[in-house]
Amino acid sequence: MKKLFSRFKHSMRIPASTSDPTPAATAGQVGSMQTPARGKLQKRVDCDILHRNAPVEDLPPEVRHHLLSMLELETLWALVHASPVYHQQYLSARRRLLCSGLETTLRSATSDACAVYQSRLVDFSHSRTKEKVNMFLQSYQDQRDTSLHSVPSEMANVDELVDVAAFYFSIVKPLAQYYTSWTLGNLAIETDKPRSDEPLSKMEEARLIRALYRFQLCCNLLGVGLHKSSQIQRLSFDSVEIGTIFLDLFEPWEVEEISCIYTFAKERYNQIFNDIRWNVHEENPKFEGQRPPTPEGAFDLDNSC
Repeated sequence: MKKLFSRFKHSMRIPASTSDPTPAATAGQVGSMQTPARGKLQKRVDCDILHRNAPVEDLPPEVRHHLLSMLELETLWALVHASPVYHQQYLSARRRLLCSGLETTLRSATSDACAVYQSRLVDFSHSRTKEKVNMFLQSYQDQRDTSLHSVPSEMANVDELVDVAAFYFSIVKPLAQYYTSWTLGNLAIETDKPRSDEPLSKMEEARLIRALYRFQLCCNLLGVGLHKSSQIQRLSFDSVEIGTIFLDLFEPWEVEEISCIYTFAKERYNQIFNDIRWNVHEENPKFEGQRPPTPEGAFDLDNSC
């Protein structure tokens, strides 16, 4: 690689002869050709500076593809948006590069992220039965057992991969940061010590991301679902079924990770409801003159949740 960059650097140098484009010309000839010669020289110098600032764009296509396939999604998108050359390279193999980017970014949570995507689709939610949930979890378990942490082959559509990436950046990653801040704050209070600002290790971050996806998967499969409809009978699971159908798939420490996310979600939801409870309570003075019946905009959070 060192020799390769050295060869590219050497090939982009300006030959010494370009400093005097017309050495044999007479004074009159020089005067008449001075402007175009300088223009050509300046253009050549500008091009040289441009290439010198971006030598990575001059790499062979195979090397550029290999470079793109090694990057995490955030870095991949930054490079693709910064360089027309790499943008074109990305478009020529978009699915493969999205797959590699997801696998590099999510690591051991790749199969969990794909399972969350598949279980939150409208068609799956509306046709959900206990038998279908069991079949889905068996397929999910088989995918995890391979230990390849790769995108399933059936997810061949680029739009599907983009949706998985968008869910990670817009939902999972911000929640992971929020959860980390919440946890470190609680730990500082419990131990009566200053709050730590040390970032999570790669392993800690991977486990947190994985737990968030698994909690979401549990909600998609065993909860009300994102796409509930009055025309569709609600599928319900009791706590014993949730334990035997879903939690039994994981090791005890993995169940504890999911439980931590549940505790976090429950506390945050309760806080939100507590913060708005009086604002929507029918006894709030702002609803004077509208009772009875229940004023428009009022909601009984104590008895309806």
